[in-house]
Amino acid sequence: MSSKALWNTRGWEGDAGKGRPAGRETGRRGGNIDRSRRHPLLEKETFEKLQRNDVVETRPHILHFGGFQIHKEHTQLLKLVNISPSSLRVSIIGPATQWFKIRFDKKGLLAPGMSEDIMVTFEPHEWRYYYDTIKIFCGELSENLIVPIHAYPSANDVVLPRMLDFGSIAIGTRGSWN
Repeated sequence: MSSKALWNTRGWEGDAGKGRPAGRETGRRGGNIDRSRRHPLLEKETFEKLQRNDVVETRPHILHFGGFQIHKEHTQLLKLVNISPSSLRVSIIGPATQWFKIRFDKKGLLAPGMSEDIMVTFEPHEWRYYYDTIKIFCGELSENLIVPIHAYPSANDVVLPRMLDFGSIAIGTRGSWN
């Protein structure tokens, strides 16, 4: 079974009314329903381990969006690989800020060696450092994983020569090049 999902601060988008929250919605009787509360796994679980545990490995283990352009969408692929000898089910908790979003086709059970491809999209609105995380809940099988996401502005690539020749000058003296 496969379903398209997009997670951001407003919850699951595109799947409203299918058991996944999508921010504020209008209920059957016209009243507003607040669906923006925190994910229940964040209330009782810890997410501290990087890169891999006994059952799952993330590739890459840290996402870097370096040298971004403002108001332009940047995308990277995160692979979640089952490295255990048995099938397993994981829960993926997306970024909590509005600048990062994830998109993936939920596969259900991950067979040994199978991977879940997660597209991480970043759209900055100003020239500054951004940080968030993706959390992987593994249940009672192993420790939960965390994938940090960093986005930082950087100057254009500066190309310098390997050697600079300033000519001959005695130590302790000054020279002028006019």
